[in-house]
Amino acid sequence: MHPLDFTTTSLVSLITAVVFTSYYAIRPLLLAKIKLTQHHQLLQALKVTEQLANFIVPELAVMAELDNAGRKAEAIRFVTAKLNEQGIIVKAATVSAAVENAYQLYKHVINGDQHNA
Repeated sequence: MHPLDFTTTSLVSLITAVVFTSYYAIRPLLLAKIKLTQHHQLLQALKVTEQLANFIVPELAVMAELDNAGRKAEAIRFVTAKLNEQGIIVKAATVSAAVENAYQLYKHVINGDQHNA
């Protein structure tokens, strides 16, 4: 056996060990960073959804030609369309909840919805 063969094998083994050890040390950090980024994107999407719902609900609340179900459907359609334009995908149930929350805020906190009085 030539001494150079042993040194080359040792070097390859060392490099392989360093690569695998580095991978297993860095992998959890990378996964945590990806998860954190996805969490921030979700929070941003929810914030935009809420802002759009808060914008459209007062506009639709004063439209006498639409009934309550029609107003809600139109608000959901508007918010969903605006989110899709920005490339944001949010579940329909989330958009519906944001619209309902915006209506309750408008009705009870802002004292809107006076046309029914």
